[in-house]
Amino acid sequence: MRWHKASKLWGRDQGQHESVDAYVTALQKIAKSAGVHDDMLRYAIMHGLRKKLRNVIQSGVTTLSGLIDAARIAELQPAMVRLRLRRTVRFLASYWTRCRRAAVQPNRTQPRFSVLPPAWPRLQSAL
Repeated sequence: MRWHKASKLWGRDQGQHESVDAYVTALQKIAKSAGVHDDMLRYAIMHGLRKKLRNVIQSGVTTLSGLIDAARIAELQPAMVRLRLRRTVRFLASYWTRCRRAAVQPNRTQPRFSVLPPAWPRLQSAL
């Protein structure tokens, strides 16, 4: 019966939309009932993580808590990148809109140069 629980531990993969915390909790319950040590649990967690997370974590984590922390960080990184990208796109879109409005709607009520450059009187006298 113990081998059956151990096979469940190694056969359980993280679901596509399953969080790292939910996956680790499920594996910890299986490991506790099977009597598996932390090192074996750490290897089983690494084995079952989604491929993108597994590639990021291969940084030589040596403890179970270190693996869980690294997996959480790896899980959050794409969301942070998307958030930064979304903010940048919004900024550029608003900037582009302001530039287009300024180019299309010139202000005809003011003269083209409201203030002469500081060197203008000297240039006029030189001519």
